[in-house]
Order: sequence, then structure tokens, then C-alpha cells
Amino acid sequence: MLVLCWWALPAHAQGPERYIILLDCSGSVDDAGRARSLRLASRLLADRPGAECALLEFADRIETSLDFGPADRLVGVRPAFTPHRKQTVLYDAIFDASRRLAQRRPARSAMLVFTDGNDVGSDLQPEDSIRICLEKNIPVYAFGIGDRINEKVLRRLSRLSGAAYFHLGQEADIDHALAALQNIGTSLSTAGPTEPAPAKAQQPVSAPPPATKALNETPMAPPPTGHSWVTVASLLVVLLIIATGFVWIRKRRQVQQCPACGTVLDGYLAQCPVCRPPQPGAPEGAFQEVPPSEDAEEPAPLPSSDYPDRKPVSDALDSTVVMLETPVLIVKKGKNLGAVYPVPWRGTINIGRSRSNNIVLEDRTASGKHCRLKHDGEKFLLYDLRSTNGTFLNDHKISQSYVKDGDTMQVGETHLLFKVQRLSA
Repeated sequence: MLVLCWWALPAHAQGPERYIILLDCSGSVDDAGRARSLRLASRLLADRPGAECALLEFADRIETSLDFGPADRLVGVRPAFTPHRKQTVLYDAIFDASRRLAQRRPARSAMLVFTDGNDVGSDLQPEDSIRICLEKNIPVYAFGIGDRINEKVLRRLSRLSGAAYFHLGQEADIDHALAALQNIGTSLSTAGPTEPAPAKAQQPVSAPPPATKALNETPMAPPPTGHSWVTVASLLVVLLIIATGFVWIRKRRQVQQCPACGTVLDGYLAQCPVCRPPQPGAPEGAFQEVPPSEDAEEPAPLPSSDYPDRKPVSDALDSTVVMLETPVLIVKKGKNLGAVYPVPWRGTINIGRSRSNNIVLEDRTASGKHCRLKHDGEKFLLYDLRSTNGTFLNDHKISQSYVKDGDTMQVGETHLLFKVQRLSA
């Protein structure tokens, strides 16, 4: 990147023209681009006798190749940097060049930047370089060289500083740029901070004549005052009524009934256990006990000590004239989620993956004949039929155990809730 700063005094001011040249010596700019940059700078300064210039080269650091002196020294200059360096401290170089120009006595100045516009490794941001150029009245003319030119950065830098951007991709672009820069000296200003223009003397402003009131003018009536407190009170009453209704609805128990038979359904029941259609895969009609030949061996019954005050099965059945309770199994987890299976008081319920079971589970971790649930005349008893993964009741592995209302059975990865549904008489 080559940056040339050129400050110009007004026509009546004394002092030479002064330029500062920044040459990009990073690996992103080839030797041909740097050579074109130096030829353009030499031809530009040859038409301005007495002009001073300085040459700064930068890549991963900034070095002064030529300090301020006669501009004819640019002829035959070779870059001092070793090419193909990875970093390019573009913004740091523009900032340092602006400060060097500001430290010297006023002169007509401008900045020409020959670069691909890519910065890598600068401590400063683009806004820092633009800000100091605006503070010191330094126009920056940017020239894009190299294979990958970031024209957006260069155009922004030139436009904000009051200059222009040129593409310098080939030798013919040098003549085009020189033709555009012939009258550049007339548009340059003195380097240094801008001074505010003197304020103009303010003319005394006569006070407007006092307004006279017409004789037939009637006084305007004051605007009617709104009763805002009435509106606020009404809103509060409405909100109170809404809140009271919401609390009453929450506290009131929502009773659901089966539309077919009128059975009261608890919240956990998705379907009526009385008139619910049979589950897919279960035997048609009422639940039937699986023949012993197709079932696994049933464990021995529990000791008699676990049956306190047992009544004969016939007495228990005779004493139950009207069934007011219906036990059900509800799938709480698994592929059959939400299914409800009625459990009869008599007979046996076989559970497993086989289609011959009363409750068929779509669970690959369940055995074909996994477990059995039956009523012994007093309570429901759950048997494990020597399944591969075992049968669990309330997270405890069992071989046989009594089941009560609210217990959870686990068959493979399927969880079944045993619930006794209370039906209205």
C-alpha cells in the first residue's frame, strides 16, 4: 500500500507543498503494483517544483525510507522491506503519517494511498484513522493495487476525507489518475485542526407588538374536566369480577361423564371402562384365560399367613350383588400410552407381547407371556411368568405380589397404573 499525504495552503499562504507516501510492502501486494505506485508518485511530484515528500513503508511494522525532503529523490527508489510478509498495519500507518504532517509547519498537503485495503494486525480501528484525517484536514486519495482489493474500505476512507478513489490495476491507469489529479492543489486546505468561523453579529430583533383583543371576542370556555376516577373504578370492578370468576372455576371440580352410559369418569380415564370397545389385538368378546398349555408355569400361591381372615371365594362372590367398583389398567408410559384396559373380577388377565394375551403390549422389551393378574377372591395377585426382564411393582422386582389401588406395574418399558374406578350406584 502506498499512501501519499498532500496538504495545501490557501493561495495567499506561504509554504511548500508537502506529501507523505505510505507504501504497502506486505505479501498481498506484488512487486509490479509497488512499482506502479512509485512511478505514479514520481510523475505527480515532478510537476510540482519545490514540493517536499516523505516515504513510509509498512507491513508488520512501519519504517521510514525517506524523511521529508526534495521530491525528486523518489526516482529509482526500491522498497526496503522484504516482500511476502503476512501482516499489514494499514490503519496504524495512516494514523502515524497524519501525526507527522501535523507536527510540521503548515503547508499544502494531501494523502495518496496505494493499497489493497486489507488490514491485518493494526492496533487501531478504521474509525481512528478517519477521525484524525478529519481533525487535521488531510484528504486521503486511495489507489487500489493487488489481486484482492477491498474497495469498500478505500472508497469510504477517501469519501469521508473529501478525496477520491482510483483503481491502479495496470499501467494505463497511471495516466488516468494523473489527469484526474491535475487540479488537485486548488481543492486542498492547510493541515491542522479546523477553527470555527467567527460568529456574525446578531441584529437586535424588535419585540412583536402586543396582541390586541377584539371587542366582540368572547372568552373561550375551559375544556370539560374528565371524571377519570370513575373510569379507573369501573375498570377495577371489572377486573375484580373476572378474578372472582376465574377462582370459582378453578375451585369447582369438573365432572366428566360417559356420553353413552353416563358413568362418571375420573381425570385419568381417557375412555369409559364399561362401554369401551375392545383393544386391538385382544381376543374378541370378554377376556378369556389363556390355556395352561400356552402359558408359562404359574408360581406357587403365597403362604396362608398373607391372607388374614380370608373368606371362601363363594361367600365373597355371593355377598357381592352389585359391582360398584371397576378395576382398570391405564398405560402411563410406552407405545400404548393412554390406553385403558378393564380388569374383570373373575378370571385371569395375561399381559405380554404375544397376540394370545388379553393385553397385548407393543413393547420389544416385554416377553411373549410376561406376567399374569388375577383375583383370588379377596385381592388381586400379580405373577411374573419367568420373563426375561422381570416384572416390577412400584420399582421393586417381584415374582408374585398383591396389587392395590394406585400401584404401578412395569412390564418391559411399559408402565401400567392399577386403578379402581368408583362407579355411581
